[in-house]
Amino acid sequence: MGADATQYEAMQARLAKAEKDLGNIELLIGQSVNAEQTAALLDKAGPGTPVLAINLEIFALTRVVQPILDRAHPMIVFSLPASGHDWMYAHRWQRQGKRVSLFPTSDYNELERALRLLRVIP
Repeated sequence: MGADATQYEAMQARLAKAEKDLGNIELLIGQSVNAEQTAALLDKAGPGTPVLAINLEIFALTRVVQPILDRAHPMIVFSLPASGHDWMYAHRWQRQGKRVSLFPTSDYNELERALRLLRVIP
């Protein structure tokens, strides 16, 4: 249970528009369903690269983010209402000192706002 194909396509289109409009970012977009796939994406992105994690499915986030947390990448979690209760983990990670912010919304314009924040991470 989670986001449908229409929602996924709308997010992809909004990310492409944001990348073009902002002009000074390059997105590496990939899907991950387990920690190993996340680690492979991080290897492509490079050390310390900020991560915009888009949670599309119930209980999916906790299966994939451990490499992001272990490697200390700054992360924004964009959590659709259809993504279940995984949003609640962002606050726990913050209390553990991880650089995590949460965007619990269905407003795809918030994707650009998240990218604006991530591009200024020191």
